[in-house]
Amino acid sequence: MADPEQINADQLAFWNGQGGHTWVARQEHTDITLAPMTEALLAFAAPRLGERVLDIGCGCGATTLEFARAVGPAGRVAALDISGPMLAEGKARAEAAGISNVDWQQADAATAALSGFDLLTSAFGLMFFGDPVAAFAHMRRAANTGARMAFVCWRQLDENPWMQVPMNAVARHLPPRPKPVPNAPGMFAFADPRRVSEVLTEAGWAPPRLDKLDLDLDIAASRPRSAPLTAGCATSLRRSYQPPSRPSARRWRRI
Repeated sequence: MADPEQINADQLAFWNGQGGHTWVARQEHTDITLAPMTEALLAFAAPRLGERVLDIGCGCGATTLEFARAVGPAGRVAALDISGPMLAEGKARAEAAGISNVDWQQADAATAALSGFDLLTSAFGLMFFGDPVAAFAHMRRAANTGARMAFVCWRQLDENPWMQVPMNAVARHLPPRPKPVPNAPGMFAFADPRRVSEVLTEAGWAPPRLDKLDLDLDIAASRPRSAPLTAGCATSLRRSYQPPSRPSARRWRRI
C-alpha cells in the first residue's frame, strides 16, 4: 500500500479532477438514490437547534443542507471537503435554497484547524484517509465535551448486491480486477467492524456501537430508461459521544 501522504495526494488530485466533476454531474441522481440513507443518518444523529455541526467529506452538500435546516438559524454547519468542484456545487445549492448558516471549506478534516463542534457527521466521507487513526484523533480534539459523532459507510461488497451483481455481469468483458488490499483507503475501507473499532479506539474513542441498515436502493432513480447507468460510492454510519470524563465513541453502522 502507498504511504499516507501519497494516498492523500492521490485523493486530492482525483476529487479535484475528473472524479469531482463526475460527481457534480451526477449530483441529482446520487441524492435521490441515497436519500434513504441521508434520512437515516439525520434521524440517528439527531441534530439539535443551535448546535455546531462538522460535516466531513460533505461533497455536493445533500446532508449538509439537511443538518443546516435541522440546527436552525442559531446553529451552524462547517462543511468540509477536499473537492473544489463539489464544494462549489454545494454552495450554489445552499444559496438557491436560501440557507446561510453553512461555512463551506476546502480542507482535509485530518489536518484542518477545527474546534468547538457539538456534532461530527459524515455520509460516506471517512473511508479515504491515508492515516485513519491520526485523522480520527484529530477530529476527536475538535469535539466539545459531550459531543456526538454519527456517520455512514458501506459493509462488505457481498452484502451489497446492487453493486456486486452488475460488477459480476460485466466482469467477463473487462480485464481482471486487481486483488483488493484489506483496509486500504477507499469505498470498503470500513467494511470490517473490527477494523472500525480498532481505528476509533486507537484514536482515543471508546469502543463504538455498530448497527446495520438494509435498504433497497433505486440506482436508476431520475434517469430515463435509455440512459446509461454508472455506479460508485460509499456508505456507512457511525456515531460517537465524548462525555466529560472519558471520550466515548458509538458507531452506528448502516447499509
